[in-house]
Amino acid sequence: MMPAEIIVVSGPLTGCRYALGAADFEVGRDPAMSLSLPPEDAAWHHCKIQLVDGHFQLADLRSGRGTYVNGLRAERRVLEDGDQISIGETDLLFRSGETLPVDNARAVLMRSCSLLFLFRALEATREQRSPVLEKALLALLGEFIPHQHGVVLLASGEADLRTSLHAAARELKPCFDSAWMDGISEAGALANAATGDIAVVLYARSQVAGVICLRVARELAGRLPEQLEILSAIGSLASAAIENERKVESLRGENTLLQERLEQQHSGLIGDSAPMRRLAQMIARVAAQSTT
Repeated sequence: MMPAEIIVVSGPLTGCRYALGAADFEVGRDPAMSLSLPPEDAAWHHCKIQLVDGHFQLADLRSGRGTYVNGLRAERRVLEDGDQISIGETDLLFRSGETLPVDNARAVLMRSCSLLFLFRALEATREQRSPVLEKALLALLGEFIPHQHGVVLLASGEADLRTSLHAAARELKPCFDSAWMDGISEAGALANAATGDIAVVLYARSQVAGVICLRVARELAGRLPEQLEILSAIGSLASAAIENERKVESLRGENTLLQERLEQQHSGLIGDSAPMRRLAQMIARVAAQSTT
């Protein structure tokens, strides 16, 4: 059993992990907090997570701004594996460290939600690459498909993915066969019965967006088709999360450009055509004249 932990999956501290134990885990602006957040996100003492009767419980410390668990405001709540905690622009993922039965419907649902959450966070930090998030993702994938080795790579297209696969093959050798990894981007989904490797390609907006490669546990080597089917379903969830994050980033970019254009239009006019520029100049000349 792994120790319980908090993983920061969005916000300025994305990728940080904090182990939970008997001591209270406190969150707020105060630099002395276990997790210190920026002023725009949190109250001075915002909330805390404490161990009560063997369970981790979150309590909001009358923050005013509120603490949200799975989208709902929470004053006090016992946390369960996969719960998502939101404080301002910072999102946290709670992992209990417990091994839950795979046929537990709620466990499967929460793990699936956690996958979406982590893949969105991984996409948001793709340029910087976060080993912490990658490790957390592989650990979560291990609860669906026990494996010896694994790699999750995100890319901006097929050429980028090929480059990343070549680098990963060198880095992980002899965990994965480089010739097999070369064929992944073409196949879309691939299994290697000789080594127990399985892989699926991720897509966003019909473009290659990444890949998940796993070498399954030895006891599952004879059931590769079943494991590949599970990984394909996970790949569909991952692709949806990545596509949603890219849409959000695109909208943010468009909003930034629009704000910049609006700030440049001191006259309040929108447009950059020659007639609009002449009109703006006329307004500026008239506005500059004295009315007395």
